[in-house]
Amino acid sequence: MTSVLKTEAMKLTAFSIFLMFMVSCATLDKESSMQYSEGRYKIGVGYYSEGKVQMAFVEFQHAIEFNPLNKEALNWIGIIYLLDFDEILKAIDFFQRAVKIDPDYSDAYNNLGY
Repeated sequence: MTSVLKTEAMKLTAFSIFLMFMVSCATLDKESSMQYSEGRYKIGVGYYSEGKVQMAFVEFQHAIEFNPLNKEALNWIGIIYLLDFDEILKAIDFFQRAVKIDPDYSDAYNNLGY
């Protein structure tokens, strides 16, 4: 085997290992995703209580990326759209998404005015 072929084979092997590592890191199991979502949600609540609205909004967005069924994060995004961004229609959309996940979720119903 020539040195050029050996170098190319080593590059291909290294790339394959790198690719397998990236794929394994990119996937979280359902439980880990839910825990990560809950953690980001709690960080968002903390930021909001400190008046850091934009940082809270980003954390709530991360929370629903990892668990689209996180009704609390959806509700908080609605609150921020309503109270801080003055975007009522977007707020209503997020409140309704939270209620769709849990029809008994009174916080979102209250925010909808029911």
